Amino acid sequence: MRKKQLAGEFRDALELLSLSLKAGYSVESAFKETAVELEKLHGPDADVTREFLRIRRQLNCQIPIETLLEDFAARSDLEDIRNFSAVFSAAKRLGGDLPAIIRTAAETIGGRIEVEKEIENVLAAKKFEQKIMAVMPCAIILYMRLGSPGFLDVLYASTIGHLVMACALAVYAGAVFWGMRIVRIEV
Repeated sequence: MRKKQLAGEFRDALELLSLSLKAGYSVESAFKETAVELEKLHGPDADVTREFLRIRRQLNCQIPIETLLEDFAARSDLEDIRNFSAVFSAAKRLGGDLPAIIRTAAETIGGRIEVEKEIENVLAAKKFEQKIMAVMPCAIILYMRLGSPGFLDVLYASTIGHLVMACALAVYAGAVFWGMRIVRIEV
């Protein structure tokens, strides 16, 4: 959960960084400005704000931005930040279009986050359906026992009835087990 929140906040940081670079700031100044804007946007206690404030402090000590981004990527343990750090370092060394690269990275991360949210919504609906489907057989049997008390006596009074109900219970338990395993997907 915390990683997903950091990924979303990082996307916001990239958008702010891209805007600062478009406005004409140098790369280092854009990172410093982004730290200030993130503090306003997410508050001083947000993970991404703390990271960008740390980057700002270390930029004042003349530490190269590539080194700071690599350190941030290692500590965050997020693939998006590692990828951005590698692409940013290569673009800065080779003279790439940094605003376009940052904007593309923000769009890519934003698109991936939207797809993950959509998948989570579909999964939540399927989990709810699975819970309903797990309860329905018990509800049907309870309804039949209350609505027609003698109707199910044949299933509970004879040996064949016991075997049928035992098999039905085993199939039901297996279906519930597999249903729970299927909807336990991590996004």
